[in-house]
Amino acid sequence: MLIEMLKGTVLIGKVNLLYDRIVRITPTPLDELFYLLIYLYGMKDNQKNYLDKVVELLIKGTEVGDGNWFNPPYYYPGSTSGRTIFKGVYLDTFGLLKNNSYSGLPIQLIYFKDYCGNVYGLSQEEMSYVWKEYMTKLYESHNWGF
Repeated sequence: MLIEMLKGTVLIGKVNLLYDRIVRITPTPLDELFYLLIYLYGMKDNQKNYLDKVVELLIKGTEVGDGNWFNPPYYYPGSTSGRTIFKGVYLDTFGLLKNNSYSGLPIQLIYFKDYCGNVYGLSQEEMSYVWKEYMTKLYESHNWGF
């Protein structure tokens, strides 16, 4: 049985060249039941550090132009196809969009989630945190005119 073979094993999987995601299979107090404990660097405090580092890398890889558009690293690298007006995406992210116009947020989230899941191994909850931090820090680091 796979669980018997893995009992007490620490599995380390590469997320990328800089970070490891550690999965530990640990017996519960009941003999035959097991649960997976998933740690980023083994501690909850370091999970926030890891997620903040992901935000930092996203900011660093984002191209900004004319004070109104951004081209994130999760679109095709080196391509201009990801250029999107920042204001609509930012306002829609935080529920501040006043009209029903298309903001570009849905397509941004599709590429963002695929990228963060594959490159950084993030869960849906982690992606939500990273997205909001990314939008906030990108807003604070440039003069967007709103």
